[in-house]
Amino acid sequence: MEEKTRIRIHDALDVEHPDPTLRRRVLSSLPVDDRDDEPHRRPAFQIAGGVIAAVLAVTVIATMLYFGGRLGQHSQPASGSSLQLTVTSALGFKCTLPVTAYLTYAEVSIPDGRAEVHVAPSATPGTKAYSLATWDAAAGRFVPVPRQALSPDGKEYAYLATTSGVPGQMPTLALHVVTIGSGRDRQLWTGSGGGGGPVTGWVGSTIYFAKSQENGPGMELWALDTTSGSARRVGPNPPPPAPKPGEVMSGPPIGYVQQVNSLGGWSVTSDRPSTGPKPGDTSFTPVYPDQLQRMDLRDGTLASWFTNPTGGYVQLLGFDAAGHPIIRAGLEAPKPVTVAPSGGYSYGGNPFQQPARVLVVTGPGSVTPIADGSNPSFSPISAAGDSHGIWFGEPGSIWFFDRGGLRKFADAPAGAFPMPTAPPGAPTPPPGSMPSPPPGYPTGSPVTIVGGCA
Repeated sequence: MEEKTRIRIHDALDVEHPDPTLRRRVLSSLPVDDRDDEPHRRPAFQIAGGVIAAVLAVTVIATMLYFGGRLGQHSQPASGSSLQLTVTSALGFKCTLPVTAYLTYAEVSIPDGRAEVHVAPSATPGTKAYSLATWDAAAGRFVPVPRQALSPDGKEYAYLATTSGVPGQMPTLALHVVTIGSGRDRQLWTGSGGGGGPVTGWVGSTIYFAKSQENGPGMELWALDTTSGSARRVGPNPPPPAPKPGEVMSGPPIGYVQQVNSLGGWSVTSDRPSTGPKPGDTSFTPVYPDQLQRMDLRDGTLASWFTNPTGGYVQLLGFDAAGHPIIRAGLEAPKPVTVAPSGGYSYGGNPFQQPARVLVVTGPGSVTPIADGSNPSFSPISAAGDSHGIWFGEPGSIWFFDRGGLRKFADAPAGAFPMPTAPPGAPTPPPGSMPSPPPGYPTGSPVTIVGGCA
């Protein structure tokens, strides 16, 4: 129960920090119900990452308490209403920018900053919080899957379901496609072995999804052609090297793809092992993903496109109009985390509140800089490109980048979007365990950019 609560908080808050193992995405595909919550094998990298993920879950809640006041105490616009963001920079074109904040989807009008909002039923006052929902603009309704599981035209979505097999045998994994308008649910593929990861995206009529290896700790990327119904494993996709005695792999396994687009399959990962925490440890130094990796969707060839020279984290924010990854690269190496006797954690600073470079990665080792980390008020959690430029969402504001440079477009203060009520038993940070945010760090509603401006 504690694990499910932690994951639902992560997903519902729309805070796109890089969970070092993306554990939820490996263990389940966020389907309509809990059919994929069957027991799975837990390799060492998942166990290590679970500890770090727990620290980050507390960070999210503490951030909300610091920056937004107590959960659920702001005035909340109803679904189908509108709100006005404070425009800070004039833009000379008109379009509509899709964003989310908490469990609210909004269409922001450019250049006036007026937003039409759609509030998920679970985010309205007096109802349960933190359920998983994505607004499908094409269908005009919320659907119970991550956005990447939607088809390009928004008329269908895909999900994976795991069923219990015969005792002693591996479970069966099935991929389903739901037609949103009619509710028709079709099973397009079924296979044995391992648990299902996420649906990582659609490219045309092909659905890509992650699947556990039958005889190894890694994940495989699979592609299903919805026209023919045929499925194939993408490339050799070798398993990660086994850790040495006393070590556990900290990041997602090499070759595990988190998102796909027309340019390839993308992941942030690390090949650095961690030696802690172990029973009795009073401190350990976490290892965060420090590489951006691309997989060729034709043959599974892997290539590192960026490695953070500082040893800090790498976060995938989104993609520009050409499909190039937009990343955030931390300037500081991870700091030691103190393990309290009670089992809690205390550390010298939230790494995701520290200075970071923002870059567009256009090829292996080739980057276009957008920000050098010197402006603490620019701390994006998401990005999306279009024909106008690149949009960034962060706590409290929306930013825009084009040939004219980087500037803030509008403010979204705390309370601008509905804030869900914390569920019973939600984790709270131990007294004194959370440092104050650094000076200048942005505050307000955590705006996530979910697409280009149309």
